[in-house]
Amino acid sequence: MQDTTNSPGSTVHDGANLGISGGLQKRNVEVQRMQYEDVSTAVKIMEHAFEDDPFHDYLNHTPDSPPAAVSRFSRNFDATLMWTDFTFSRQAWTVNHGDAVVGYQPARSTWGIKTKILGFVIGSVILAKNLFTLSKEQKNRHQELREKHGKATEDVLGNDAKEVINLQILATAPARQGHGYASALVKKVLEIAADEGRITFLTSSNTKNNGFYESLGFVARKTITLGDENATWDKAPVVLTLMTHEPKPQVISSRFLDSESVKFDN
Repeated sequence: MQDTTNSPGSTVHDGANLGISGGLQKRNVEVQRMQYEDVSTAVKIMEHAFEDDPFHDYLNHTPDSPPAAVSRFSRNFDATLMWTDFTFSRQAWTVNHGDAVVGYQPARSTWGIKTKILGFVIGSVILAKNLFTLSKEQKNRHQELREKHGKATEDVLGNDAKEVINLQILATAPARQGHGYASALVKKVLEIAADEGRITFLTSSNTKNNGFYESLGFVARKTITLGDENATWDKAPVVLTLMTHEPKPQVISSRFLDSESVKFDN
């Protein structure tokens, strides 16, 4: 149940560019449940899809970054645990066994004891590993993310935080972008949320992808900025966008209803 930032919230690692035009599928795309043999491919996809992602750049590239081999091992270790967890929990879907992948977290109110234990174990392992593999500045930036994202998530979701489905990871192999794979995977998660009458929540890690999510019905609720007050960061501040997708109005919490914009079917 962990994301690769170890944030208490849910940040979608969605690559530098999803390569989708208008969020529409160009042809029928078969979505399959991820299998264990797909995990290694999913890890490789994440590594390539996020090479130019500003969010990952901010978290990983610091003046005191450890050697590249150590950082790569740390990221791949986290990703392997995460995708294995998603696959074991049957919360990961793929197209063509790894051309595109999505992982989501079910509403926390539905977690059983096994899910809670597994999430705790994986989170503890990653935190312990980070003590030895992250530099001081990397730890500072991860802490900045946890604090800002945690506060923003509370502002957006409030008491409903345990009742939403979190879309956590979405990635498409660069060579396979533009085929509607990402759209098909997001729609699969939205179908699951709709069947349960739940809101889907995500945090887009790249503003370039916000239009894609909006084309699928997500609405931007709040933004947070990383690096704007960090003297060790010499690039543009990184903006994360918290977004929600609502099912039919009659089954969602009143805190998300906007009487001026919600339309009911006759």
